Amino acid sequence: MCPRTINIKKAIIEMKNVRKNFILCAIISIYFLPAHAACLGYDPEKVNLQGKLVRETYPGPPNFESVKDGDEPETGYYLHLGKSICVRDKNNQELSSYDHVKNVQLILSAKQYKQLRPRLGKQVTLGGMLWDGNTGHYHAPVGFKVKKLISKKLIIK
Repeated sequence: MCPRTINIKKAIIEMKNVRKNFILCAIISIYFLPAHAACLGYDPEKVNLQGKLVRETYPGPPNFESVKDGDEPETGYYLHLGKSICVRDKNNQELSSYDHVKNVQLILSAKQYKQLRPRLGKQVTLGGMLWDGNTGHYHAPVGFKVKKLISKKLIIK
């Protein structure tokens, strides 16, 4: 074989490899991009979340380790989501990103606690804004500032 034939064969093999790599990249992109495109953003983005409303207690100050050993109890309402969510900082505020969030801590007024109490243990849909749960007082990766309870019969603000 002449050197030119060998170079053409190498070029054909190389083109096939490039095509295979391109197809592989396209498949990977199709698989991963929709997940990130569907991620929710932090405040000011308004979102609706659906899940089971629960009341939970966690250890607070001074050590955030054990209520039994003297830490102050921190009791709050949480939403256990039926479907996990991902949260991204879409406004470049240097906030945390999370995948597979199944539990959010609700940020409520005293009036909202009272309004939601009868719905404990039940499925609810809430409207509001996500906050980064990056402090010792958050016991879920993401906080949720509730603006409204969405129900087929009423909306509580």
